[in-house]
Amino acid sequence: MSNGRKFDSSLWIVIAGLGVAAILAGFASAYSSGQSAFFLSRLVDTTIGPISRRSAWTTLREGAVLGRAVPKKGEAAYLVSLRLPDGEYRAIAEVDGDGSVLRVHALGGTNSLARTRRLGALFARSGKSGAGQDSTPLDASLEPIVGDALETITRLERQRTEGEDGDRR
Repeated sequence: MSNGRKFDSSLWIVIAGLGVAAILAGFASAYSSGQSAFFLSRLVDTTIGPISRRSAWTTLREGAVLGRAVPKKGEAAYLVSLRLPDGEYRAIAEVDGDGSVLRVHALGGTNSLARTRRLGALFARSGKSGAGQDSTPLDASLEPIVGDALETITRLERQRTEGEDGDRR
């Protein structure tokens, strides 16, 4: 320093402590990210089918889509969380190669309210195996939410499969 003072040793200790804390925070973050990926891929695998499915998890966080689980063999699945002011609907959507929803598996959520239950019914009906053409007055306000989630899933799956096709060339 220009005035001739030296750094106090306590300042060096604080700087070293902050460095160690930053390194430990990085390790903790990487570990927790790995554990959450393991948990979410296991959740998808046990919900969809046999535990031998062993999917690889990718966190996406695009709109209502939280992430994707892709097994070595089989169809990809997306974890979706559709939120409303009065509740939340969580589901796993199995998709085919072009992004069309094949099946929907509902997960826990706040399904006690009419809007949230109807959101689940609309999302489940969007799959190829979905049944029922019933309609309620709530549908007009909820269909855009479901439509946005389905468009996001379709776009993400097409990007993934086009990327895989490009890798094979």
